Amino acid sequence: MEALQFPRGNYYQIVCKNGNQALRIQENDPSKYEKSRITSAQPNAQDNSQIFMIEKVGQKDDEYEIVNCLSALVFDEESKEIRLRPGKQSKDQLFSVVQAPIQGQRWFWIKTDSKGNSALSLEGILRYGNFDSNSESQLFTFAQVNNPTIAQSAVIINNFSGKALDVPGATFKKG
Repeated sequence: MEALQFPRGNYYQIVCKNGNQALRIQENDPSKYEKSRITSAQPNAQDNSQIFMIEKVGQKDDEYEIVNCLSALVFDEESKEIRLRPGKQSKDQLFSVVQAPIQGQRWFWIKTDSKGNSALSLEGILRYGNFDSNSESQLFTFAQVNNPTIAQSAVIINNFSGKALDVPGATFKKG
């Protein structure tokens, strides 16, 4: 199976088939981005809380981190919910993106384990639970967006290691 390609520097809205709602981070206060819930809203490509990158990480072809561009925090499994945390490329932050065999628009499942038994599901907030191939709340599409305010920022990646420059402690405080 060929790995899906999400080129670096591309920004996406993640839209759920169930109601066509875009994922967004719940918090508006930067000091509360960490541990923020993921909720939904009408798709708006200018709303930075709805803009994400899908970053290929890990050793396997299908391991991705989903990074919110506003906060630079990643999806993390926590008590059957998905919350934002600093990236560690730990197993609870790596997701498998699998294309669903549906004609027409490209729909994907975002699975939380290598066996494919659990998947993300939009149920008012973004949760994860048992995978159900018939559930529209578990089907997502990635709509590429051109957002000029996000495009003015960059991720600095070392060419040799492939690792990104990071702020120790992932703080937004000056200094």
